[in-house]
Amino acid sequence: MLRVLWRVAAVLVVFCAGVVACEALYHLMSRHGVAITGDEPSYIMLAQAMSHSSVHITATIRHDLSARVFGNTYPPNATAANVERAAGPTGIVSPFDPGLSVLLLPFVVVFGPVGGGTLGVIAVNVAGLIWLHRRSSYLGRVDAVGQVVLAAVFALPAVGVAATQIYPDLPSGLLAGAGVVELAIVERDRRVSATSLAAITVSVAGIAWLQPKNVIFALLLLVAVLMVVVLRRPITPRIGLAAFVVVSVGSLAALGVYNTHFYGHLLGLPEPPLKVTRSGIQRTIGLLWDRDQGLFVQAPFCLIGLGCLVAYGWRRLTFSAGVTFAYFAAILVLNGMYPNPYGGYSLAGRFMWTLLGLSLPWIGLALGRAAEVRKPLGVVLVVVLVAWVYQVEPILAGLREYYNPLAANYHPWPTWWRGLDHILPRFGNTSAIFGAPPGRTLLEVGLEAVAVGWTLWWLRKPLGRRHTAVRTQTSR
Repeated sequence: MLRVLWRVAAVLVVFCAGVVACEALYHLMSRHGVAITGDEPSYIMLAQAMSHSSVHITATIRHDLSARVFGNTYPPNATAANVERAAGPTGIVSPFDPGLSVLLLPFVVVFGPVGGGTLGVIAVNVAGLIWLHRRSSYLGRVDAVGQVVLAAVFALPAVGVAATQIYPDLPSGLLAGAGVVELAIVERDRRVSATSLAAITVSVAGIAWLQPKNVIFALLLLVAVLMVVVLRRPITPRIGLAAFVVVSVGSLAALGVYNTHFYGHLLGLPEPPLKVTRSGIQRTIGLLWDRDQGLFVQAPFCLIGLGCLVAYGWRRLTFSAGVTFAYFAAILVLNGMYPNPYGGYSLAGRFMWTLLGLSLPWIGLALGRAAEVRKPLGVVLVVVLVAWVYQVEPILAGLREYYNPLAANYHPWPTWWRGLDHILPRFGNTSAIFGAPPGRTLLEVGLEAVAVGWTLWWLRKPLGRRHTAVRTQTSR
């Protein structure tokens, strides 16, 4: 009992430290031009309206504009036309589904719209990162040193910046990551624990309420869980499984009813039709390798995790790996082909934040493999810490520009790896489908392929004498 209390206390301390650190980071960013802009006020306004038992936001818009709640986000003479809103069958509502606003609601009520909204999204994201760290450590059987390395990766400044923004992208990724990691634990242990079942239920039932596109993940994970139960036959509590199906299907059905009632459409406010274009393909590739937007640029260690998922988890964790890569591809295409390039005037990399939450947990497989083959992680920790310092230095020096270059005439500024501009490509405002110039993309992909290949070679399991002798006799 004492050990359990000690662990709970340790997690609470880490959670509080993470929230304080992200709040300090946000205030530092706000001194350099980052503010609650774009769609962010809409999520807060919906939370304010919900605090008065309504999802209609007309009164909230009028109050917030007259009281200048969001400062200079809106001009002094702003009207409701300046605010993101939608005219639904029942009146004016937020154009966004209510999931994120529900999470922000208690913080907005207690700490006010601006402070509460920022604190709320930070608290949600930090809690999600801590949960993923603990469960991916359990999945990979990561030792103490490996857990420190994993924590340093999870706390990369690029991740911290994403955690301060009031958008559903990162929470969606964290919720998706939680679901696939728990499914992987079920596949490995051949047992459906109460913890795994509860986490998967929350993932399936909750993620679609954050963004309509997340319905894809909810259905993928729901089907994958049922297939694992049928084909792998893990030890499964029948009542718990029945509750999972009822809650998951019921939540998706309730979302459909909500969307139909308030938007007149089953999947929420209709989005612009998806069109496959040359620029869309370019931006899709850019979500992985663009110098400002790319997942493997802002958090290159994710590529190591995904590589290890293929190398070490594909056979044992077939369904969780399949859901991960299927949803990864879906988000990549949907966000890359979206007509508003990279989300418009929001922070660079926002459209890959969901992929960030989906990729980070699998780094635990690499670290667990290192512990299994008794590889020292001291050098790995040094590499991660150097990367950490490299990313945070321009932030502390006030040299980091945060918003999308495409929204600011694409003027040059420091990337996440200042000094490496000459080898990192750009994917936008160029006719080159594979980035400008294409040679930089080839160099970046080549270097990352070498890094993944070397990591897999380094983590190979050496054959012992006995194993070697048996193999030699068999070959004869």
